[in-house]
Amino acid sequence: MTILAIDDEPVMLVHLETELRKVFPKADIVTFDECDEVLAFLETPQSRSLQYAFMDIKLRGMLGIELAKRIKDQCPQTRILFCTSYSYYALEAYQLHALGYLMKPVDADKLREAVSQIEAQLGTFPEDGTEIPGKLVVHTFGNFEVLYNGTPLVFEREKAKELLALLIDRQGLSMTNGEIEAFLWEELHSPQYLQTLFYSLRKTLRGIGFEDLLIRTRNHTSIDVSKLHCDLYEFLKGSADAVNSYAGEYMNNYSWAELTNARLYNGTFSDFVLAAQARSRR
Repeated sequence: MTILAIDDEPVMLVHLETELRKVFPKADIVTFDECDEVLAFLETPQSRSLQYAFMDIKLRGMLGIELAKRIKDQCPQTRILFCTSYSYYALEAYQLHALGYLMKPVDADKLREAVSQIEAQLGTFPEDGTEIPGKLVVHTFGNFEVLYNGTPLVFEREKAKELLALLIDRQGLSMTNGEIEAFLWEELHSPQYLQTLFYSLRKTLRGIGFEDLLIRTRNHTSIDVSKLHCDLYEFLKGSADAVNSYAGEYMNNYSWAELTNARLYNGTFSDFVLAAQARSRR
């Protein structure tokens, strides 16, 4: 993923780059203080991976509004955010479909919050696995994986990981202990073993500050779906990115997931593809 930082004030440009690296530690951040250099960059192959452009609204030789139009013409996928001291350009910026308008001085917290809101609004994942504040990133298409700070979460027990996958598959609906046992094992197991799995899963989640993801009563368990950014959930909302990422495979790790995969593929898959394609043409 490539990110542009554009400001004609050298001190402010260095500050913007520093704060962006805190938010996007794995991204390729390219800085410019001249509009001509930005236009030249747009002609290079690297611009094809341009996801964000953070830029001032008043630049030497060209208004940021005009430069943003040139960027969008060349790279329509780019998300424009203005970082400026001039609030009176905000309306024009949003008419350009800018996704953010931040008043200087910007810092990592402001940038992170803006990016989080954009990703949630668009139903997309940052391409480099960057953390979405307050949420775990969950991949269900293909093999099941949970990412924390862009890194796969390590579970103490593989069966505890499967337990979390099952609860995510239920999309916030509660399951009784008996229902969970029926999905996880073909043969009977002692109730104590299920409690051991819950303890192990809570321990893993507690270690990253997400223990409250699990919602438990005496005999029922569910998850707080608001704490997850999950491709399945985005697919069901009709997100074009999520629909395009589904290739007919869902939680390949687990045989019980075949039922959900059949519903996705045979029941709603075509409808969501058509809806996403229609949105992309607007």
